[in-house]
Amino acid sequence: MGLLLTSGLLGLGGCASNPKRLKIPLLEESAAPIADSSRVIIEDARPQRERLPHRGKQISSCERWFGDDDFIPSKLVYLDFRVAQRTPGRVRVNLRLTRFDIVEYCESSAAETSTNAGPSAPSFTPAAVNGDTVVLRLAGEVNGVPFDVSSRFDYGTLYWSPHLPSSYPAYRSLLRARLEEIIDRAMNSVWRAQH
Repeated sequence: MGLLLTSGLLGLGGCASNPKRLKIPLLEESAAPIADSSRVIIEDARPQRERLPHRGKQISSCERWFGDDDFIPSKLVYLDFRVAQRTPGRVRVNLRLTRFDIVEYCESSAAETSTNAGPSAPSFTPAAVNGDTVVLRLAGEVNGVPFDVSSRFDYGTLYWSPHLPSSYPAYRSLLRARLEEIIDRAMNSVWRAQH
């Protein structure tokens, strides 16, 4: 694959389980296996912590960060596949990835009020988030052109405790749609800047 790598908690609602046990499918079950594109090269410049599943700053924040391997296929394999689909076959794509965040907040999440989160806090700083919300962010450069796009969706009515929100088809459908949206927006901003 064209990838160059450089670099028992308590919760409520959607955040109640250990994030390391999740495997969320990003493709429909009937989808063909993903082929790697040799013309798409991804340099992963994200901090190691942001590639792994983890919680937010505080145990009570109900903030779950999904890791790359929480998904089938992994986030980077999926990104490689979708970028190849959205670019002409003759174009070589060099993508330097600085952000690829999928963060799930639950009903006990409070809006962020502090601008100084301290050095141990994740570098992702979303707008105020309340309730059952998933925030996605994709940032970096494609062929030297920077992009930074984000999207979100609410999932509060899409699941019933004690089941994980991601176990429901409606949640997964919204997640896939938002991933498609941010990848499209990133590629479109790059092509607009180059033409």
